[in-house]
Amino acid sequence: MSQGVPATDPLRVFLSGKREHERHEVSMSVELGGLQQQFAAHLVDLSLGGALIALSHVRLEAMCVEGEDVFQLVAGELAEGFDLQFLDAGVVVEAYPVRLCIPSGDEDAVYLGCRFTDELSANLRQRLGVADLLERPAE
Repeated sequence: MSQGVPATDPLRVFLSGKREHERHEVSMSVELGGLQQQFAAHLVDLSLGGALIALSHVRLEAMCVEGEDVFQLVAGELAEGFDLQFLDAGVVVEAYPVRLCIPSGDEDAVYLGCRFTDELSANLRQRLGVADLLERPAE
């Protein structure tokens, strides 16, 4: 049963329908290739069109130059897009950031939401071992 978004809630109306693909919880080691630096990270969830990536706040702080915070570092390195390498599968996809946040209750995590330049193909889903998880819905 689907209830429509209440017209009285403008934020929900604004956010409704923004996500194109269903997200699935995963646990994969990844590396992000920035302009000048590489970022070791962990994939939290995955969809056909993007992913949520957890970066270590402590590691990011160690990479910052004096006067720079983790948000400036990540934005400076990744804002124009980056290579997302799935380490165990040897797969690399192009992605760009869509959000960056520090969730409450997890002081060491910085979460980066990204969108892939192209949806994950059937071949890439197979190589990543998520073909069954990320089946393309019949249209």
